[in-house]
Amino acid sequence: MSTNQNLLQALNHLDKNLFFEEVESLIRNEPHEDIVNAYFNPGLEHTKERYEQNYIGLPEFLLSVQWLQELLNKLDLKNRTQNNKQIKIVLGVIEGDPHDMGKNIVKKLYECYGYQVIDLGKDVSQDKFVQSSQEHEADIVGISTMMSTTMEVLEKTIQRIRESRPECRIVTGGAFINAAIASNIGADKYIENAINLIPETEELLTN
Repeated sequence: MSTNQNLLQALNHLDKNLFFEEVESLIRNEPHEDIVNAYFNPGLEHTKERYEQNYIGLPEFLLSVQWLQELLNKLDLKNRTQNNKQIKIVLGVIEGDPHDMGKNIVKKLYECYGYQVIDLGKDVSQDKFVQSSQEHEADIVGISTMMSTTMEVLEKTIQRIRESRPECRIVTGGAFINAAIASNIGADKYIENAINLIPETEELLTN
């Protein structure tokens, strides 16, 4: 059985020992820059599909994502391509929303690919997003939410960033958002999941 199959099997059975045994094997034997696409992304997508198809519940989903995030944290990607090192990305979860798991994964993936990330955390006010986008001369502001009750403040925040820093690109994602909603509230891009994050970001920066 391949390492990737072992990882997926460990996630299926919530076998922590097997999962981290495979992680340590990967870290010793595989180029770290290849692990994100070859192992992390498939593992995350597999876990997401199992949750959406009701094979696992929310506690199992959250635990699996936590393990996958720990895999990312173990990678040494300091020598990753330097093409992105001047790109500044402000990230945060909109005010009224305390859920930051997705944002934390996005942050780590951006850092893996050499982007400079300014992490504002969760429950971030409109003023803080606007101030930080100006202060850091952000190329991109990423705003996430898992709650439908935040749509109005999310739209207002995007409008204010547009007014204060029109050259900045704005991306959004999370539950209750899709491409149409993102467009309607003024975002430049809706990013559905971690697998699409880097290609969608690169596309946004080149357009």
